[in-house]
Amino acid sequence: MREAQNVLANPHTQQIWHFLVTYIKQHGYAPAMIEFVAAGAASSTSVVTRHLKYLEDANLILRQRSHRGGVSQQLGRGLKIIDSEALEGIREHRGEKENS
Repeated sequence: MREAQNVLANPHTQQIWHFLVTYIKQHGYAPAMIEFVAAGAASSTSVVTRHLKYLEDANLILRQRSHRGGVSQQLGRGLKIIDSEALEGIREHRGEKENS
């Protein structure tokens, strides 16, 4: 398992992470793969996939998959941020308070 600090030391992964968090703050849901590319956060969807895998390995995000016919398929917007500090920033931006 990769550590979050090591993963985010990579400037490309950091750019993907920043775009993901910012997009969710603004829209309330994760961007589609092509939106990372269109925004200039990555040069191709395969680059996005690779860096999302790094973020997932570091337990910063959860990628949701569907299983059809025994084959695991990545859901288009099936990304969930599980890093608590990033989640708190999103909640604050959207004016939400966590029920404790």
